[in-house]
Amino acid sequence: PRPRVTAVRAGTGLDEDAVVAVWQAAQAARGRRSGGTRAKRVRAKLRATDALLLVAEREGQVGGMLLAELARAGDGAGPPVPGVLHLSMLSVAPSVQRTGVGRALLDALLARYPRVSVWTGEDDTAARGLYAAAGFEPSGRVQELAVGTVVHLQRDAGAGPPP
Repeated sequence: PRPRVTAVRAGTGLDEDAVVAVWQAAQAARGRRSGGTRAKRVRAKLRATDALLLVAEREGQVGGMLLAELARAGDGAGPPVPGVLHLSMLSVAPSVQRTGVGRALLDALLARYPRVSVWTGEDDTAARGLYAAAGFEPSGRVQELAVGTVVHLQRDAGAGPPP
């Protein structure tokens, strides 16, 4: 039987190494690089004063992480958008993927912050399905990046099924 999440809690600085390890394992499972400069950027995001880190754990082991930040106009270059968070990262350890860890993290975020935006890969059907089930809808914005096409999704207050 696959393990279930037993707790979603606010992350702390003490979780940084475990959170980065989960992110790196999830990236590796998708064939993406996660060392060097990218890992340094992730650590900097985790330490940002306006970052909201949620951690999913079971029996004291971190199995997933979610990082949200203040949404900013101009795709991050402009001023904060009042009342909206941007979901910057959602990673689940490969050993517990598809066991509800990602949904538990997302539900915990949406319970407190119902207005959230996220960019995700156009061809990432698992992520797109997770977000759609939580009430996210395409905003119509699309970007071409080195990693491929990404689409912008948003969830407004009161949208989607209750968490």
